[in-house]
Amino acid sequence: MVTTVPQLEYLDVHRPITVVTMHHHGDHPEHDHDFTELVIVERGSALHCIGKVCDHITTGDVFVIPRGERHAYQSAKSMQIINILIDLDRLIVPLDSLRTMPGFQALFMIEPRLTWGQPRGRRLRLNAGERRTTLGLAQQIAHECSSANNGWLASASASFTHLAVLLARCYQADAATTSNYWQLADLLGHLESDWNQTWAVTAMAKRCGLSLSTFQRRFRQLTGHSATEFLIRLRIHHACQQLHHSDLAITTIALTCGFEDSNYFSRQFRRITGMSPSAYRRHVP
Repeated sequence: MVTTVPQLEYLDVHRPITVVTMHHHGDHPEHDHDFTELVIVERGSALHCIGKVCDHITTGDVFVIPRGERHAYQSAKSMQIINILIDLDRLIVPLDSLRTMPGFQALFMIEPRLTWGQPRGRRLRLNAGERRTTLGLAQQIAHECSSANNGWLASASASFTHLAVLLARCYQADAATTSNYWQLADLLGHLESDWNQTWAVTAMAKRCGLSLSTFQRRFRQLTGHSATEFLIRLRIHHACQQLHHSDLAITTIALTCGFEDSNYFSRQFRRITGMSPSAYRRHVP
């Protein structure tokens, strides 16, 4: 039986982040959530199961459970986990900046799309010093969420940003031993940073040390798009920001976003957003 934990039980439109401490012993039934869950194993151990695949988790492990993913804990032994529940669509954090960090890409974007149990070191495992800092930041977030003082959301969002940067750096420092997909995470970070530069798919594959066919298959598996489509959508995202926040001409925006042909830019913009660039500028608040 699958239990769905509704988002409104923990989060709502005014509360896009909260912290829940859970104690597990024995088995916890399969369930899913309507939010993203950042899990920090404070102590103890268990089997974490997604479908029929189970992985052993223990003190210091950190992983992300995406919205809607069914999972369960089995054979837990005095396990205490800190769950930071987040609605990334509503939480005000600098996602564009965070996505330029390969460690953030690996932890928040790539690993949640991978199947557990594969021999590639799925999780980030913190050392004692890293755990203390991480748990301290989680405590700050929990305090702000429970206080409801003026500015609590700004403070909690700032602490979460600090935590996300810390975890991304920890992941990157241990990348050589914790992820066989690190080259792809590194590439995604560079794409997010240099999205308006010229990129060739063959050069991306070479950067990752993969054959073109393997690269294309893995990239689509991990992002849901081909590398070309991913880059187009990334550029359109930044074009939307420029249309919203500047008075630059549409042709100028097309060029600054990496499109050499403004007509091609307009066609891609309409395909992805459902409206022309000029209509977007007029109608999007």
